[in-house]
Amino acid sequence: MYTRSRKFYAEEEIMTRDYETERREKQTAVDAAALRLANINFKNYVEVIEWLEEIQEPSDFVGVRLPEDLLETFRAHGLNPRTSEEGPDLSHDRRHAKWVIEEALSHIKLLGAIHPRWGRFVTELRQYEHPGERS
Repeated sequence: MYTRSRKFYAEEEIMTRDYETERREKQTAVDAAALRLANINFKNYVEVIEWLEEIQEPSDFVGVRLPEDLLETFRAHGLNPRTSEEGPDLSHDRRHAKWVIEEALSHIKLLGAIHPRWGRFVTELRQYEHPGERS
């Protein structure tokens, strides 16, 4: 029969405490970013992407919750989770930036967080001179 030692329980308690401390820190970061969301210029896709980058890492931590009205806030500004598997339009900076934003929103809708691979799309977008600001 397997029995757990006192050492096991002590280590488990420390890990639980460490996890909860980290989760609270990440939740605080998401909550602070959520308060700033109302002040974002949604027409400036660079600003929107920077905000999404700010919440990406903490949102992907188990137990961290994003605001319930987050997707509705973006929808009110014409930004919706993607509904197709089409890739980004690399020929036009603004459409490419919108695709990157909507990809993050798709992650939030499907996963409840922005998957770390999303950063790859942001890096690709930044290869352009002024992403999201040219018409």
